[in-house]
Amino acid sequence: MSGTTVQDELTTTAATIFTASGVVAQVIAADVTEKAGAGQTGTVHVVKSGGAIADADTFTFAFAVTSGGVAQLTTLLSHLLLPGDTIQMLASANTAVNTKISVVYLP
Repeated sequence: MSGTTVQDELTTTAATIFTASGVVAQVIAADVTEKAGAGQTGTVHVVKSGGAIADADTFTFAFAVTSGGVAQLTTLLSHLLLPGDTIQMLASANTAVNTKISVVYLP
């Protein structure tokens, strides 16, 4: 199976971290790392193709990560993304949190 890993620095505005472009993808690993020296919080949104964060069918959950820590986003693990679905994320402070998400592409 093929797949990909994406890494990005979060901001205080929700941004698209991954898009399932023409594929079905399953999340196999996901974490956030705090790098500014103070605990942070954030939000993850899984948005259906063509949808928006405010839509009723958007899957949303919060996370917290300690100062200098790494938090596994276990709620996101095994989540299936259909073609066009996106993972969007934000953090409580700019340039304080990095994320890393790995997916496999399913037939």
